Amino acid sequence: MTAYTTIITIFIIIYLAESVYEVRLYTFLNAHSQSPSVANSNPRLGQVIKLERWWNWISWLFIIVIIFTSDLISFVLIDLLVLIETIVLILMNQIRHQYN
Repeated sequence: MTAYTTIITIFIIIYLAESVYEVRLYTFLNAHSQSPSVANSNPRLGQVIKLERWWNWISWLFIIVIIFTSDLISFVLIDLLVLIETIVLILMNQIRHQYN
C-alpha cells in the first residue's frame, strides 16, 4: 500500500465517521426544530438544518465526481469533502450545545 493510498483511506474513514455523527446531530436538531417555540426562538437552527440538507446533496455530487476523476483531482476533492463536512459538523454541534 502506497502512502497516497493510505492517506486516501484515512480521509475516507474520517468522512464516514463524520457522516455517522452528522446523521445523529441532524436527527437531534430536526426533532428540536419541530417544536414551534424552539424554532421561533432560534432562527439559526433553521439555517443550519437548511445548510445540512444542501450539503447532503452537494456531498453526493462530490462523491460521484471523485469516482470518475483522476487520482490527483480525487485527492483534492476528498480533502475538500472532509473539510466542508467538518465545518458543517462544527456548526451543527454549536447549535446542539445550546439545547443541552
